[in-house]
Amino acid sequence: MRLLIITFFALITISTVSAQEIDQISVGAGYGLQTFYDVDSGEKTVIDGDQWDIAFTVFGFQDAGIFINESASLMGEEIELYDLGAGNFSTAVTEADLTNRIYNNDKSWQSGAFNEGRDPADFSDFGWGFYNPATMSVTGVKMFALKLRNGKMIKLQIEAINLTEYTFKYADLDGSNQKSVSFDKSGYSGKHLAYYSFDSEEMLDLEPDGWDLTYTRYSTYLEAGPDEIINYIVTGILTADGVQVAQADGIDPVSVSESDYTSDYSSSTDVIGFDWKDIDIATLQWSLVLDRVYFIKTDENKTYKLHFIDFEGSSTGITTFEKSEVMTTSTYDVFESNTTIGNAYPNPTHGTFSFDYETEKAGKIVVSIYQLDGKKLYSQVMDTHVGRNVISIDDFTVGGNYFLVLDNGERVYSQQLIIK
Repeated sequence: MRLLIITFFALITISTVSAQEIDQISVGAGYGLQTFYDVDSGEKTVIDGDQWDIAFTVFGFQDAGIFINESASLMGEEIELYDLGAGNFSTAVTEADLTNRIYNNDKSWQSGAFNEGRDPADFSDFGWGFYNPATMSVTGVKMFALKLRNGKMIKLQIEAINLTEYTFKYADLDGSNQKSVSFDKSGYSGKHLAYYSFDSEEMLDLEPDGWDLTYTRYSTYLEAGPDEIINYIVTGILTADGVQVAQADGIDPVSVSESDYTSDYSSSTDVIGFDWKDIDIATLQWSLVLDRVYFIKTDENKTYKLHFIDFEGSSTGITTFEKSEVMTTSTYDVFESNTTIGNAYPNPTHGTFSFDYETEKAGKIVVSIYQLDGKKLYSQVMDTHVGRNVISIDDFTVGGNYFLVLDNGERVYSQQLIIK
């Protein structure tokens, strides 16, 4: 049996990458979770997607962005927000008044759904209220209605933000059960948002101290047909404030150079977004854009390359990706994997086959099977130990010609596989 020993040389003049690491993040079965991810450390902070309802920006001196939680699971109900315009809070509201539904902006953490309708030419207009330079406060003028996940309807008004203190009040649509809330955003140092739950009636500190990506459900505008745009809940990745992303398409994920995309970086939160994956409506099978990578500059002045290689859909909500740090050098480097990989045997096969995988360090390997047109039919992340590993695939019985692709985070190796 022939063994492949991977060795290659490269003259690096601008940038190269460290050894790749395979990692996974998840939004859970049915997409019911929200995960914050630190790219450098790989640390993940997971919260229930329905743990909060509205959230307030807390990272600037005079920021006043307010968001709703759009992270509805497949089995859950969305929170709905309606703009009722200027009005008196004591005035009763009926469901017939709920005609102007509004959504979060998925481009920035500066402005949420409550800020929609602001006049961008007026620096004092925050959508829900107006800034007074003399008092350094924003005073609320609008009324809003919220439909909560349990179907209950409430009306709400953001009363003010005075320096660092937010105040808001809410009640049933007829004005009963009124409650008032105030909190000091200075108590959330280093965070993006301070969160509120109408179920527990309390402010919540949910974010980790440092994160670069959040994997969640959120709304975005999609084309539904010719001249038709709809707002739709998607599962995807948004970047933290201060993080920049450049998207590289139509490339070889192994050899692509970050230096070719230095002018493409954007601080928009949705550059990664949701469209690194796609679903075949006829078969309900997911596929990934395999010739795309994302270069990520964190607020710690480090640059990483991310390549998404698997998405398991709503059964687990797990996404698998390769991550490597981009570094600069101008010397000859020799890369030699500490790995030998044996050809699949038997090949041709009737659906059960194995290959030897020998390595000097423990880790993970992604084993995938692709059709010749690039469609992925099988993928599994497997743990490996130091020394010889015999990796077997059982009962893949769909006959045809395929590519077996092995990715250990340092190198991608492929060979033809024939299944009778």
